[in-house]
Amino acid sequence: MADSRSASVVEEFLPAPYPAPLFVAWEQHLDFGEVRRPARKRLTFKVSNIGGDGNLDVTLRPNIPDQQWFQVRPTHLVIPAGEDRIVDVEIDTSLESCPLGRHDLDIQVEAPGSMEPEIPRIRVSVEVLREIVLVCDPGEIDLGEVPLGESRTVTVSIQRSDEREVCLNERLIQLVDETGKPRPAWADIELGAPGRKQEVTLTFHTANRAMREYRCELRLCDTVPEVNQVAVPIHVSVSPPPQLEVEWAIPPMPNFTGDTQDAQLAVGNSGGGVLRGRIAGDQYWLRVLNGEFSVAAGQMHTATVRIGDARLRVGTYHGHLEIFSNDGGRSRVLRVPIELEVVDRSRCPVEIYFEPDLGALHRRQTAERALTITNLMAQPFEGRLISGSPDWIRVKGGMEEVRLGPGESRQLLLEVDPRRLPAKDGPTRHKAALQLVDSTGKERWKKTATLELVPAPSSPLVRLLLAFWALVLLAGLAWGGKQVYDGPVQRILSARTRAATVATPAPAPAAPPAQQQAATARPAPAQPAPESQSAPEATEKPRRVAPDSARARSLYAEGTAHFQRGEWRLAADLFDQAAAVDPAPAGSLLMVGRSRYHLGEWDAAAKALEEATRLKPDSAAAHLWLGRVYLEQGNREAASREFEAALKADPMNRQARDELQKLR
Repeated sequence: MADSRSASVVEEFLPAPYPAPLFVAWEQHLDFGEVRRPARKRLTFKVSNIGGDGNLDVTLRPNIPDQQWFQVRPTHLVIPAGEDRIVDVEIDTSLESCPLGRHDLDIQVEAPGSMEPEIPRIRVSVEVLREIVLVCDPGEIDLGEVPLGESRTVTVSIQRSDEREVCLNERLIQLVDETGKPRPAWADIELGAPGRKQEVTLTFHTANRAMREYRCELRLCDTVPEVNQVAVPIHVSVSPPPQLEVEWAIPPMPNFTGDTQDAQLAVGNSGGGVLRGRIAGDQYWLRVLNGEFSVAAGQMHTATVRIGDARLRVGTYHGHLEIFSNDGGRSRVLRVPIELEVVDRSRCPVEIYFEPDLGALHRRQTAERALTITNLMAQPFEGRLISGSPDWIRVKGGMEEVRLGPGESRQLLLEVDPRRLPAKDGPTRHKAALQLVDSTGKERWKKTATLELVPAPSSPLVRLLLAFWALVLLAGLAWGGKQVYDGPVQRILSARTRAATVATPAPAPAAPPAQQQAATARPAPAQPAPESQSAPEATEKPRRVAPDSARARSLYAEGTAHFQRGEWRLAADLFDQAAAVDPAPAGSLLMVGRSRYHLGEWDAAAKALEEATRLKPDSAAAHLWLGRVYLEQGNREAASREFEAALKADPMNRQARDELQKLR
């Protein structure tokens, strides 16, 4: 109907029949109105040849021919007489070349064979508007590492680019993986109230997830989902759960006077993620400073444990340190037992190791003797070492003042100078009282040192005899296993036999006088030792060291400091020294084994840990680490036995249980 009316209008102004072709465009103005990016809009109009016989060639040219966002199709037409053609005009705002704003365009028409040579341009108008988008802040969500079994929550805000109200469509929210597959069980999504800015809270769950990296996408849209939508990329890495490790950096002192002492407990994370928690004591005399901790993987937190109270009386007290943490990805509590023995204040607060027998010296000889003082208490000690005979025995350098911190040890050197002692013909014995007093003048230790003063060899004949015996002895040593003239009894001994005799650790009890005389009267001829009984076998026995618990504690603390810094070689050497002087070396041997384990010295680690389990069969830690060493050596059966022994000693030992599960 519209075409017939238009044709009748044209016929009113042109005579009929028309002797030649005549071009007619049925639209003179195309108005696209508003077109918002990114969109494509198309309008059509009809052109006709209403003239007489013959075809009409028509060419349509847009006034901006080089721009792809304004297109006319087709641009060349052949219209027979009395026929129509349809022309498409398209505006594509998705192209970057399409500028924003209002545009007045036109299409130039050329029809050379038309009866009307001047054909008006066809006007085109359009207004290109900015795209409406949803803007997410932040534009990307990186949850980082989330330990297995934990959840991580993040909140983002959504806005419209035209600053109008945002109302997200809750039914169209999707969380998809990298392949585009929906994963609704991975996270919980909550929408805030609509408005100029709408918040979205996402809680990502790692329960029952594989430990790997996840890349997914959160898709959101508003009430016009085909236009206004946004995709937020999400990255998360599911890591192993945190693993709690506890050890004493500075262990508490077992003996105590009622004042406070500070120990240090190290809490480490040997797993992944972040180990969070706190440490608390369950007794009024057991307090923890800086007990809150947040430890990343491979790191350590040291808490100060303050032990003691002035109200404590003499006796033994028991308490626990409770460690609340997310160990293993779950909420757990570890209880560390603390045993404290409160002793009487009148007890000597220090321990002194000193050999009072100074030996035999002649007048022209001097000597030095060591005296080691260890503070046994949890409070500083100040005192003074006093010599009763300072003319011939005194502290070297005049350092009589003693200041020791809790558990600290110090070694003093005593100078022995017998030149001021009275001269006599024969050997004489001299005594000197050594006394340690505290800062109040109270005596805390007293010992009598004894010295045997022998006459100095002054006669030339004596000197000649001594030189002769020295030459004989040197000659014997040079000959190795040959016979050596040994002492006044003139016994002929083998050098190797003498070495074995000297290396004997425990001398036999002294014989009665009668037996001694008989032995002197009947000297037995010396028997050369067999070649198989060599001196190295006798001297390879470990040297016995006087037990020194304070020295052991000091070495143990120093070794622990190196162990925490990963200095395994230094730590192993210090723990070895601590075990040599420790009256109860099981703990030091355990740390020797652990240090050797980190160094990859499996045989040395196994030897130390086997001795630790022998000395302390109920040590779960020693059995656990011995099992790990056996596992590195390929002995799975022995490792399994040790892990079972660790569980028997400590049924709550999760690490031993995990190792057993791996073996099975």
